[in-house]
Amino acid sequence: MKKSWHVMVTAAAVAGLGIFSQARAGSVSDSTSPPSTNILASQLVDLGPGAQDSNGDYTDNSGPVGETFTVSTNALVNSLTVLGNGDDSLDPTLNFHFEIGTVDPITKQITQLRQETAPEVASSDHDFLTFTFGTPVSVSPGTTYEFSIYTETQTPGVTGNWYGLAHSAPGTHPGNGGSSFNYDISTVNHDNNTDGLGKNAGFPSPGFVALNVNNYEYAFAIQGTPTPEPGTAALFVAAALLSRRRR
Repeated sequence: MKKSWHVMVTAAAVAGLGIFSQARAGSVSDSTSPPSTNILASQLVDLGPGAQDSNGDYTDNSGPVGETFTVSTNALVNSLTVLGNGDDSLDPTLNFHFEIGTVDPITKQITQLRQETAPEVASSDHDFLTFTFGTPVSVSPGTTYEFSIYTETQTPGVTGNWYGLAHSAPGTHPGNGGSSFNYDISTVNHDNNTDGLGKNAGFPSPGFVALNVNNYEYAFAIQGTPTPEPGTAALFVAAALLSRRRR
């Protein structure tokens, strides 16, 4: 029986002039409510039970499921939330693989910035799973980013359970103007397990944004800590030095 779910990624906190805490390993935590603070980009409209695309909306599809997004300010990504809709069952042997990267506006090729792995902790329907990166990911305006997730068992080569991502109504983009996609070997969406990658096969290299044929956005939120422009940071430092010199 399939059930709904959410995913959310959280990274180390940032303080002062962009100095962050010591790197941590990737992890996943579970929550019953969505994020509401420090949101850099979001689309939290949920179609509800809504029709799922078994060829593209699940984390065991041969092209891992993902979403493109943009931000309006320089920041370090602290969290990523994805609302789910359907999972196979709680599987203590399951690993989540999650990543974030940039997208070339012309070729749609993905350049991966960070990838982490963490075991499943989902406990009930419509939960928010928090994926934590070991180190914050720097993002800036004017660039298209993406995140993507796939699942596999902790035993290499053994197919595990799956998770489906909830989404807005087909044909609508109510949030940040991004799009759902599969992380595929070309910009052509090959659907489930038909492009030679196989289920739970990971992020192909090179990988491309292959848009979901249903033309909607997944329910998600990107959380992070804004960072000052390089010039602004330099002014802060200069002001601090001048103040110290006057004392």
